[in-house]
Amino acid sequence: MREPIHADGDTWRVADTGHDPRRAVHTVVFHCLSDNQRPYRVLEVPESQLGARSFDTLSEAELVGLFSRSHTMDYSHDEAAEPASHGYGGRPLGRGGPPPG
Repeated sequence: MREPIHADGDTWRVADTGHDPRRAVHTVVFHCLSDNQRPYRVLEVPESQLGARSFDTLSEAELVGLFSRSHTMDYSHDEAAEPASHGYGGRPLGRGGPPPG
């Protein structure tokens, strides 16, 4: 297992939780170690982005880049989804209120 990363003011453990060869994606989960009130974050990473590399070989900067694209407690296939939005495609929280709906 790799060393924790530092992102968004906290320390995170990174786990590659699965590979779907049919869809050619890896699922990566970020678990917050420094604040147990923070929800986990999830991202699907295409194989083409990793090539033959594993998550254990990615630099902290590369993982922080992936973290910045991750979503709270799930991932979205919606192109309009923003990581800061809990309504996937709605207004991000903290920018004018909750998403419409």
